[in-house]
Amino acid sequence: MYFKEKIDGWGDWGKIFQSCAAFAPLVEAICRREALPFEPFLNCTPGTNAVFEAGGRIIKVFAPLESGLDTEPDFCSERFGMERAQALGLCAPKLLAAGELADRYRFRYLIMEKLSGQSFAEAKKGMDAAQKRETGRRLRALVEKMDQPCAPWKDPVDLRARALDNKRWAPYSEGFNRERRAFLERLTWDEEVYVHGDLNEDNLLVGEEGTLAVLDFADAVLAPVYYEHALVACELFQFDRPFLEGYFGDCPPEELIELCLKGMLLHDFGGDILRSRLGGVDTINSLSELRKAIKNALRFL
Repeated sequence: MYFKEKIDGWGDWGKIFQSCAAFAPLVEAICRREALPFEPFLNCTPGTNAVFEAGGRIIKVFAPLESGLDTEPDFCSERFGMERAQALGLCAPKLLAAGELADRYRFRYLIMEKLSGQSFAEAKKGMDAAQKRETGRRLRALVEKMDQPCAPWKDPVDLRARALDNKRWAPYSEGFNRERRAFLERLTWDEEVYVHGDLNEDNLLVGEEGTLAVLDFADAVLAPVYYEHALVACELFQFDRPFLEGYFGDCPPEELIELCLKGMLLHDFGGDILRSRLGGVDTINSLSELRKAIKNALRFL
């Protein structure tokens, strides 16, 4: 048995998932199984799973069921997303190995190359307006290549049902939630495409020449493309005008407002994003107020 620690719920997992010492024997066994060299490793940015860096590689060990989480859908989405990105010629980590090891617990794992570059959060600090517009254009080209029709790779997600019952909206007023649910119930869309679903500042790397690389495909779903666009506008770009001009081009103002509205109400993270970027619970009590808040955030309209 390689993994010695006891896991009985999220509390136990939260105490050890960043421990290099606890995972060293397991990681060494995984590397040996995949015929990869085992090298000294460090833990990476905290998240849900155990993620380590060693010798130019990233090793992600997914939380087992005993943690209280079912991480199999995330494992499937990440593996599929990297394989698909490589097939499409997108800049994303190359998947080196994927599998599971039955030890004290059943551990799924992915091993991928580590890409060089700055996080979007760091890179944007040194960008002028022209560079921001170019970054917006580059990201839009990447998204248009990535967000295409795609066969399901896991059990399909019922987006409408998930959005209607999304607990992230619970802190909002009863009146707002009545409007939100009525809006979602009558919302129609035609084509669903593959969307990354979480293009935030940590999941986008900027290379020396301004190239963009996408990380972490765990939240990918089949959805209308505005699901992606809305999060890019509200969360990644945080309504920064030059980025938006590059990404959305000459999109009519009212269309952009509705795109953000529909995308955020449907998005799994929408309630949290609106609360952090638009004032949320304290200032938005109706969809008309939400539209106004989005319009005010889009200062150039």
